[in-house]
Amino acid sequence: MAKKKATKKEKPTPKFPEEYEGFKAGDEVTYNRVSDGAPSYGRIWHFRPDVPGRALVQMIDLILGNFQLGFFDELDAEKNEKKRKALKQKANARGR
Repeated sequence: MAKKKATKKEKPTPKFPEEYEGFKAGDEVTYNRVSDGAPSYGRIWHFRPDVPGRALVQMIDLILGNFQLGFFDELDAEKNEKKRKALKQKANARGR
């Protein structure tokens, strides 16, 4: 029996934008976690601007090592340098 010819598959389009108001996926930022409100340091994964009320950002938390949500308006790429350095050292100490 002849082998069925494979059909061409199209690349899936991303469901969420990877760039939003000057920030883009892969940027490392300080933010406050939605789950507990604690300050943290993470790498942006993608944006959720369609959420009613406030836009959300999903990121990989470099301190905890898991996915976390943060509010877009609380992101800060250049937060207090001393605080950012402390959070970054905490993330590096955990080996993430």
